[in-house]
Amino acid sequence: MDISKYKLWTEFDWVAQLSKEENNLNAYFEELEKHLDLPNEDDLIYAGLKSKKMSEEEFNIREEISEYFFEEENELDYSGYDLINKTSASAFYFDIGKISTDLCMDAGFSTNLNYQSMLSWLMVSGRAMSLYMDFLQLNKDEFPELKKAILKSELAMLNVLVGILGKMHGDIGSEKIENYLFRLYKLRENLIELRFAI
Repeated sequence: MDISKYKLWTEFDWVAQLSKEENNLNAYFEELEKHLDLPNEDDLIYAGLKSKKMSEEEFNIREEISEYFFEEENELDYSGYDLINKTSASAFYFDIGKISTDLCMDAGFSTNLNYQSMLSWLMVSGRAMSLYMDFLQLNKDEFPELKKAILKSELAMLNVLVGILGKMHGDIGSEKIENYLFRLYKLRENLIELRFAI
C-alpha cells in the first residue's frame, strides 16, 4: 500500500482532514437522531448523508494508514491495550476515561441531571479517546505532522468538554465541577507539552 503521499502532508493538511472527519461524524449523528429505530433506519441515514454530498473516500485516509501499520510486513510489536501501556504518552487516554467514568457515577446520583449535557460529554470524550488511540498507534518517527494535528484536535475537544462542564453546575454541584475542571486543565497542560515535544 503506497502511503508516501500522506507523508508529504503538512500539519495544516491534516487539520483540514480531521475537520472533514469531524463534520462527517456530526452529519452522521444528525441523521441517526432523525431516523433512530425506524424500520429502514440504515437506508434513511445513507440517503441523508448522500444528499449532503459526503464522499466515502473522506473517511478512509487514516484507515489506509492504520492498515499499512498492521499489514504483516509492517506489524507493530504490540497493539491495543499493550500498546497504550508501553508509551509514556498514554496517560491522557486513561485520564480522560477515568474522568468520564467518575462523572457518570456522580451524574447517576443527580436528581436533576441535564441528560443532553451528559450525552454531549460522552460523545466528545469518546471521540477524544478514539482519536488519541490513533495517535498512540503511530510509530515514534512516523507522521509527526499528523501527530501535531491530532493533538491540536484533542486540545479543541478539551475546550468543548470544559464548556459542557460549565453547564452542569446545577446537576452535580459546583465543588465537584471545579474538581473536574481542574483535572481537565491539567490534561490540557500535558497535551501542550507533548505537542511541542514532537
